[in-house]
Amino acid sequence: MKPLFKGKGQILLLIIIINVVTFCLFYNLGVYHRMKNNYIKKIEIKKLNKEAESRKNIQLVNNGDETNAIINNKDQRKIAYLTFDDGPSPNNTPKILDILKINNIKATFFIIGKNAEMNPELLKREVKEGHELAIHSYCHIINIIYKSPDAYVNDIKRCFDIIVSIVGKNSFNGKLIRFPDGSFSVSKQFRNAIAKAGYIYVDWNALVGDAEKPTMMPDNYLFDRLKTTTHNKSHVIILLHDAASKKTTTEILPEVISYLKEKGYTFDLIPE
Repeated sequence: MKPLFKGKGQILLLIIIINVVTFCLFYNLGVYHRMKNNYIKKIEIKKLNKEAESRKNIQLVNNGDETNAIINNKDQRKIAYLTFDDGPSPNNTPKILDILKINNIKATFFIIGKNAEMNPELLKREVKEGHELAIHSYCHIINIIYKSPDAYVNDIKRCFDIIVSIVGKNSFNGKLIRFPDGSFSVSKQFRNAIAKAGYIYVDWNALVGDAEKPTMMPDNYLFDRLKTTTHNKSHVIILLHDAASKKTTTEILPEVISYLKEKGYTFDLIPE
């Protein structure tokens, strides 16, 4: 039987066969790698979803409480978290921001929505200077916001909307809140409602006592309360206020910062 191809024809046929085999090989390799990458992606997505669900479950178990995670941190550092409630106010907040700027310290401000509406430029300044905004309440009228868990959730959502309208969504996460009078002043149903709505809350484990009395206490009282409540603590979430009536808080803030530095504290924002 005579061959179909001779000479150059055989060489051409061999080249075609080699090319076809090479193409099939690389094509199959490409299919294999695509399938492998898709499988890896599915595994990674499944892992991320599992981690997210785990975090969600942990948050629900802890009722959204961020406080214990911070104050029980075992990283061997001394950290002070300065937190200011009830602002912004036109007389005290600017002075507090000036003091923080001089000392290169960032703080967390728990905002009252109606005060933000009246002082939007102060919120913008807080964001511009690297501070953290968090939700306190829209109206801070206890018998209104604590009428029911839903009432408070609606109140903080209104506060959220006000803050976003001023600083924008990119500048405000909106998940961190602080209950007026602290989480210990409300029932478990309120804490569960907050967690279910996707919020986390933080209380405090140190303070200057600027809201402990009906009238503003003198600076020596505030400073003594600071020293007492921070004693032997590595991580301190310090409660202060920048409401319009808290003039003494503003006056002693430089001394508060100096004392904490002398005791070896660094300063940080509340993690979200």
